[in-house]
Amino acid sequence: MVAVGLFIRVEVKPDKVSEFEAKLKTVVDIVRAEGLAAAWFGLRTGPTSFAIFDVFANDEDRQAHLAANFEALRSIGAELFVGEPVVDHIDVSAAMLRGE
Repeated sequence: MVAVGLFIRVEVKPDKVSEFEAKLKTVVDIVRAEGLAAAWFGLRTGPTSFAIFDVFANDEDRQAHLAANFEALRSIGAELFVGEPVVDHIDVSAAMLRGE
């Protein structure tokens, strides 16, 4: 069961969209190997707007994941993002995950 999550929004420089999308696709394997997220999504929400949405069983896993990965996101942001990532800590009210 998932209880908490992260919704991280970023605005990408128009000439860096393809580069950021490629980076998102490589992150899946890193998150899978880390083993903390129950589900992880890289989302495109507009022409240059993206979000990362992931959910966790508990706040400890969420905080560990954020601590391990947020600085890497910020470091690529200096080159690719218009501004700082916006991080929302969310509580999951209801969820449906296949296999649960």
